[in-house]
This record gives sequence, C-alpha cells and structure tokens, in this order.
Amino acid sequence: MGIRYNIYKYFADKKELNEITQEKLDNLKTIMTRFDIREISFSENYKEGQALKKALNRLSIPTNSDGNKRIVISGGNTTSSGTDYPYTAKEFLSFLDTPDYIVETEIPRIFSTLENENDRFLIVGNGAYTDTLYNYLSANSNITVTRNTDDTFNLDALEPDTFIIFADLRPYQEVRNSAGTQLRTFYLRRLYAPFSKTSEYLLDLNTFILPKLREGGVKVIWIYIPDEKRLTRYSEVQKKLRYWERLRRYTPDLFDRIRARHESNQYLQAELKSIINDNTRGYSTNYHNGQYINFDNGFRRTVGNTSSKTNSVYIYGPCFVRGSSYEDAKTIPSLIKSQIDDRYSVYNMGSTFNTISYIMREKEYKTGDIVVVFSPSTVASSTTTAFDAAIDLTDVYNEISDVENHVFDIAVHFDHVIAEKISEKIADVINELDTSSDAATDPTLVTFGPALKRITSVKSLPDKSLISWLESQKSNIKTGSGRNGAIVMNCNPFTNGHRYLIEQASKQVDNLYIFVVEEDKSEFKFADRIELVKLGTADLGNVTVLSSGKYVISAQTLPGYFDKKNLGKIDLNAQNDLEYFLSIAQYFGISVRFAGEEPIDMFTNQYNVNMKQTLPKYGVEFVEIPRKQTGDMVISASAVRKAMHEGNWELVKELVPPTTYEFLKTMNNSK
Repeated sequence: MGIRYNIYKYFADKKELNEITQEKLDNLKTIMTRFDIREISFSENYKEGQALKKALNRLSIPTNSDGNKRIVISGGNTTSSGTDYPYTAKEFLSFLDTPDYIVETEIPRIFSTLENENDRFLIVGNGAYTDTLYNYLSANSNITVTRNTDDTFNLDALEPDTFIIFADLRPYQEVRNSAGTQLRTFYLRRLYAPFSKTSEYLLDLNTFILPKLREGGVKVIWIYIPDEKRLTRYSEVQKKLRYWERLRRYTPDLFDRIRARHESNQYLQAELKSIINDNTRGYSTNYHNGQYINFDNGFRRTVGNTSSKTNSVYIYGPCFVRGSSYEDAKTIPSLIKSQIDDRYSVYNMGSTFNTISYIMREKEYKTGDIVVVFSPSTVASSTTTAFDAAIDLTDVYNEISDVENHVFDIAVHFDHVIAEKISEKIADVINELDTSSDAATDPTLVTFGPALKRITSVKSLPDKSLISWLESQKSNIKTGSGRNGAIVMNCNPFTNGHRYLIEQASKQVDNLYIFVVEEDKSEFKFADRIELVKLGTADLGNVTVLSSGKYVISAQTLPGYFDKKNLGKIDLNAQNDLEYFLSIAQYFGISVRFAGEEPIDMFTNQYNVNMKQTLPKYGVEFVEIPRKQTGDMVISASAVRKAMHEGNWELVKELVPPTTYEFLKTMNNSK
C-alpha cells in the first residue's frame, strides 16, 4: 500500500501543477504587489517544477537581483537569504488557492478578531502591507501598537502579553526572549496557508487565558486525547484506523457513505451537505438551520438551554465537539446538558484545535462558570497545569470492550458510543465541581482585550453585498452634525405601540432611522409593513423609514427570530446580527439604538439583553423605552393579529393608528 500511496501522490501533485488557472495567477500577482515581492525563483534542488515554471511564465513579473524579496520554490530543506520567502511546492500551491476574502480585502476580518481580543501589538515588516496593517491598527486608540521594520527589536523589553504580527511572508519559527520564554506570534504566511496553524494557541491558553479564568472564579476542566499506545486494545485499534484512513484517502465518497451507514445517520446527509463554512474571523464557523442541524452565530446549538440559567458551561474543541455527524440533540454538549445540574446553560464552541484561543478570548465569563477544553495532547506530552479537574480519554476508551469498532480514520474521530461515554464522564466531573458557592450575587466578569471594541469594517465582513447595499442608501443618510439614532422593527402590523416608541425616540435624537425588517416570513408582507410605517410616521420630520435589507434581523443573521414558538425560552446569542448592525450604524453615523421593553416575547427580550450587553462595548448606546399600554394591556402586534382573527375590530381600532386600521379593514373586506 505504501508504494501505491507514493504513486498516487506523484500523479496528484502533477495534476495540480498542470491545473494552475489564470484566477490563481491573478491571486499571486495581488499578493506579490502587497508584500513587495519582485521575483519567483526555483531552488537548485527542485527538479520537477517544469509545469509550474511554465504556468508562471504567463506572469509579467520583473526579475531583479538587487536584494529585493523573492519567493523561492523548493523541494524542501533549502537555504535562503534573509530577503527570500522559501516555499515547498505543496505550500506554494496552497498559496495560489488563497481565499477570495484575503485577496480582495486589504484588512482580512481576522484582524478584527485579533484587535478586539488583545491590548498590545508589535508589527514587524517593511512592505506595503505592513504599512497598511500598522496604519489600520494604530488608528484604534484602545490598543497599543508599535512597529519594527526588521528583527532588531528588543524582545526582553516587550510586555509579556504583546502579540507579535509578522506582516510579511516569512516562514514560521518560535520567538523567545533571553529567558527562553516563548512569545505569542502571528505569521501572515500562515494566514495564506490553510493547512497551517495560525498561532501558538496552547501557549496563549496556558500562560494567559486559563490562569485569568481561574483567578476570576471560573473552573477549568482539561480533557486529554487518548494515548493510542496505552490503549488496552492498541493493535485492534491500529488495524481499524489504517482501514478507515486508506478508505478516506483514496475513496472519500465511499468513506462518507460507509461511515453514514455505520452511524445510522443517513437522514442527516442532505443537511450536512448544505452547511456553509466561513473562516473569515480567523476560525471556522458554520451556518445552517434545518430540522436536525442548527447553528447560532456560527456555533452548534445545544438542546435544552434556556435564558434563566445562573451560570454557563463552555465546551471548546475541534470537530467532534461541534458534532459534525450528529443531530443537535446528540452532540457531546447537548448530551452533557441533559445530565448536569439544570442551573447551567451549555455552549458548544467546537471549531478547530488551533484556533481555540481566539474563540475563548471573544467570550465574557462570570464567577461560577465552567470551561471545558479538549487538548490535542496526551497526559504524557502535556505540560498544562492550569485546571481544576482533568479527564484522560485513554481511560475512557479502555472502558469500552470493542473500542476499535467505534473509531474511524483517527482516534478522535469516533461514533456515538464513544461520544456518549465522554459526555457521561464530563457531566460527572461538572456535577462534582458544584460551583454554586462561587456564583456570587455580583459575580466577577472575566474578559480579554480592550474594554472598548472597534467595529468591523464592512469591507471585512463575509457578505460583500452589504457594501453595494450601503452605497444604494447614500441618499438616505442625513448629513451634518447631530445625534443619530435607530430602531429596528418588524411591525407585523404597525401599531400604536410602534408609533409611541418612535415618538419617544425621535425626541432624543436629531435624526432617527427606522429599519423595517425585510425578511418576508411574517403574516404581513414586507411591502405592506414598510408602507404602513411610512404612513404612520409621515408627520414626524426627523424620521427616515428604510428597509433592513438582509443584514439586520434576517434569516441570515438571526434565523431564530422567525421560529420563536419552537425555540421557546432559548438562550439567545445575537452576536452575528449585531455585528452587521454595528457596521451599518458606523456607515450611517448612528450612536444610539432604541428598543421597546419586551415583557411578553422572551426571544425578543433576550435580543434586548444582547443589545444591552454588546452595543456599548462598541461605542453605541442602547436605550430601552417602556411599552405603551391601553388599560392593563400592553399594545403588541400579536394582540392586533389575535383581535383580527377573532373579529374584534373595536379592539383593533384601539390598538393601531388610523392608517393601519384602514388598511386592515380594506384587506379584510377584500377576502
């Protein structure tokens, strides 16, 4: 099999080398311009690059030998000068497959992640891209940014938590100070090579994240992956791993079909194929909402969470935490939720091993919370000590008599039998920790990065259509000085409650934008809803009524909004929706968002809580206005719809403006 593998790899590489498209070459041109690279060269030990050389000849790249930077393609183990960026053929082919979001965007979205999670940066490099990145980051007054054009900076003078960004294409290497302490780094070359890690996440976890969490009263449970050599059924497991690995490598479609039959999850296959993966934040997020598989803000939904829980359990790890082969209720976090004290909500933060630190730094934790981290290391290879409890999956695997029948191509790709066993062990430890005494009335909040965050540039967001949509709204932007506010409303239909909220908000600002939810998933069509808002606010001179597009409270940004009945009191996280709103707010100059208090609809109430927690971090004020009542009754669109269906038109007339009432009566009479 080894010989067949080598032959297979030879033809695979040859095929790739001969299929370099013009699009890939255009990507290369863009990258070379940004990093001031003047030449592509081939090292002497690279003998099989004729196809690649032929493809690159189609580029108009000047060759210059006066010390300018070069990309040097080699067969590996080549030496290069300080101005060269060596790449193996494999790395270079990946380089040519640079994702569009990196090529098209000056500052990829990952830098928004980094600047909102870290306080100090050192930018190293001397190309045009270094200038762009330094100017971008240094414009953020909430972080400290310094720059060096070469490697002569004093490592010992750096603050321990400084994040060093090498804004060029140099190869990765560890950076240590004179005491031998490894420093946190980010290599742009790794951003262009998807198969490489993007940072020393274990260093960040062990040195900065976990100690700070524990100081704030957050418990940490560390999970070691199985050490195959210590497995009781080691030889049997190895045979099965080799079988699945060959199957996956040579016939991936067959691998998927056989695995689906093995796990009895054929009913999930259609949904699994429709999942969208997005890496623009610097880590993998998924998007899909269906019957069995759902994601909220890019992370898998945990079944059983409600908004009334005191504390949270956050579970970090790779694909097997996300639950790539299971329905929502059978993922490890959902299984754990069903077995622990009900006062906890459980969050599935599964993504990839090497980006765990990015995801952990984005969250806000409170005293009494629990963090579960799946490590890529075994007990023997780990140096981690910053935890309150640990679980060795080797022991868990050894409790399963036929464990070899429940693993696939690698030991941590497993079926539901192992998933259930792992869930039981973690649930037992969580119940034993019992953080109830730690959950203070006013708990300590543990956060990372600057207190005031910066809004993500619209150019960095994954949906590029937002840019053209904003351009189309230019004529609606109110110019000049003044305080601008916004309300996002569905208005299904427009009521006196909506009118009251708009009146009260309009008194507090110079200009008020009303964004009417465009998604047509309500009883009343969007065209009718927005027209009723315009008619009902025509006398308010500082009010502008607009569509929300697909960017605020839409099926794309907040799918649960249109499925409230089934979600009940779900613990909502509206991060994705609010990120788009903040970018829109920046474009319109909006500094305050208004909303009505929500005593009835728990989903909307949770949305308000999210706004209250999130918007001020980005410099946008949030104001909640008490709802208008008639007698003891809170005026709501749902009350209007109920009265209509019951034929109680006197009540409808009391709850809506005359313009809405006339529309509803006309619509009813035409049926």
